[in-house]
Amino acid sequence: MFKTWTFSASYLMTRAACPPKSVRRGGLDRREARGHRNRESEVDAPVERGTAGFEPAGLARRLIHLLVAVSAGWLLLVLAPACERETDRLLDDAFRLWRLGRHVDAVEKFYAYAISFPDSPYAPRALHLAAGGYAAELKDDARAISTYLMLAEKYPASEFAPEAYLRVGDLYRQKTKDVKRAIVYYAAVTEKYPDHALAPEGQFLIGESYLDLGQYDQARVEFKDLVQSYPNSRFAALAQYQYATAFYTEGRCPEALLAYANFLDRHASHSLAPDAAAAVEKCRGRGATPGQSR
Repeated sequence: MFKTWTFSASYLMTRAACPPKSVRRGGLDRREARGHRNRESEVDAPVERGTAGFEPAGLARRLIHLLVAVSAGWLLLVLAPACERETDRLLDDAFRLWRLGRHVDAVEKFYAYAISFPDSPYAPRALHLAAGGYAAELKDDARAISTYLMLAEKYPASEFAPEAYLRVGDLYRQKTKDVKRAIVYYAAVTEKYPDHALAPEGQFLIGESYLDLGQYDQARVEFKDLVQSYPNSRFAALAQYQYATAFYTEGRCPEALLAYANFLDRHASHSLAPDAAAAVEKCRGRGATPGQSR
């Protein structure tokens, strides 16, 4: 009986620490559940009572119950890291495949890991790596977009979620040329994560997208808002330059001259300062057409 209890306790604690996939997915399958009940029947089988009100077998059984109860917590602590070790091994396999140059296999491994262990703290990172692999290595833009969106929507508090929205916007704007849809995902960065380091970039790319569409007034609104909302961002200078460029592209030289002058006053040493100066000269009728940061 003691051996039965020892085996059953070890088995149950192991299951509690690292349940099989059938359990993790919502319950035991039929065969496993049936076996589990059989083992419980073994443990709870009646014992023979003694005489004269004294039950030595029952007392021994209660002592074993107590022993198992006391040791169960310690056993669980010992076995609990088993699941984590299992997930670590799977993630390590994916990284190993990547280092070996087997990028296709690695990307699928990252994706499979995130699907198999959605509650793992590494699942968002695995999806991020998988999506990046689909885009850069496999050139599968549709799969990259769906994986990035899965990451952003399933793990909105993840550190990778803002970048996921940004990358989806890039894929729509640069790969599929669906600029209007790109704006939606760039806006998701600024609306959902206004204090994130990527928020200024998201707003800048909204302005750039409106320039792509020839909607210069709306582009200037976005660039102006960026300068006001994120004055210390590296995108603030770019936004101010593009604000002036939107006037210049429309041929509105009086407004462009003023906007470029403001840019040069604040950012005289910026790499775009020569382009701004060239635009000023062009508007005044002297010099060549400036380059544009587009």
